[in-house]
Amino acid sequence: MNNSTDFAEINEIIDLDQKLLRSKKYFKKGDILSSFAKSIRCKEVTYLTIQLFENEHISLRPEYLQYINHSCNPNSFFDVDSLNLIAIKDIKIGEELTFFYPSTEWEMVQPFDCFCKSENCLGRIEGASKIKIDILKKYQLSSFIARKAGFCPCGSNDLFSNCCQPKIEGKQKANTAEELMRSRYSAYAISAIDYLIETTYKTLRIDQSYKEIEQWSKENRWQKLEVLKSFENSVEFKAYFLDDSKKQQIHHEKSTFTFENGSWFYSSGEFM
Repeated sequence: MNNSTDFAEINEIIDLDQKLLRSKKYFKKGDILSSFAKSIRCKEVTYLTIQLFENEHISLRPEYLQYINHSCNPNSFFDVDSLNLIAIKDIKIGEELTFFYPSTEWEMVQPFDCFCKSENCLGRIEGASKIKIDILKKYQLSSFIARKAGFCPCGSNDLFSNCCQPKIEGKQKANTAEELMRSRYSAYAISAIDYLIETTYKTLRIDQSYKEIEQWSKENRWQKLEVLKSFENSVEFKAYFLDDSKKQQIHHEKSTFTFENGSWFYSSGEFM
């Protein structure tokens, strides 16, 4: 077996019959350590798979990524939407690469007692379903786990019931253009078509088709929203989704909004 990769080195703990990866480079928080691909797809979880959706799990390629072990204080994250392994804190040369197993797993086929010795070690690791919301909030989670736990689709790290849901249900108004943009993304994710039409500027509504918007909303699997730039009346963002052929797509747009009669409305969009 090749014991070295371009970014990490495979080490073996003989006494524990366990392998791990140590970084060969210095990475800053936010850097991409490596890309990865989806290998075997299966309906059942195994101890080597990562969860994408309900009853959909994948093995990773390259296979040596399986040697990234769990920590309750992780330094990396498997972004299953962009298919990148990302540094979530600065990583030194020689440091072991770790990730938080429940960040991608709702239930675990092999729960275990953690001995990572971090200050906030959770002890028993059984999957995100067994962890309280206030603790999950501290971690970066896959889009599926975040939604499953009740977090808002817009990625605000707040519960849907506290974030976009009151706006979509007409109980609150968006205070900023970005808030409206986020709530509109969430509306696409849950197919709240009436809200999407109501928050479109009136001169644009005549050209909108309820059925076409509904089809666009329902035929795609909405994964995550990434806000790139936010100004007073415009927001540049990327929306990640799987199309009806399960192909990864990224909708990159700069949206412009109009404030009128105490409310924000979507008024135009420029594809980037």
